Amino acid sequence: MENRNTITLTFEDGSEKEFIILFTHQAECDGKNYVFILDDNDEEAGVGVLEYIEKGDGQGDILPVNDDNEALWEELSEVFEAYQNEMESMDSCAGCPGAGSSECDGCAK
Repeated sequence: MENRNTITLTFEDGSEKEFIILFTHQAECDGKNYVFILDDNDEEAGVGVLEYIEKGDGQGDILPVNDDNEALWEELSEVFEAYQNEMESMDSCAGCPGAGSSECDGCAK
């Protein structure tokens, strides 16, 4: 089984759900941190983006993203598109630790 970074979100009704953290991004337009998450059990749900405020010891607050900030949404969309392109290029790779980076030697494992 793969080692994946996950985050558990607690909803208003007290229920909890675990999501896979795809990646994080510090936005240039506002300097805030954002986390891109995926519900691995619901393929139709798509990818979510939440603002993350670090509190220390691996704890933090998760907030909805400001819907009114068009520049932020444009930046986050571009970042996600770049992530998707990188993942597509790695599909043909064996996924070794250097995959998709300058350390990749083009192995065919």
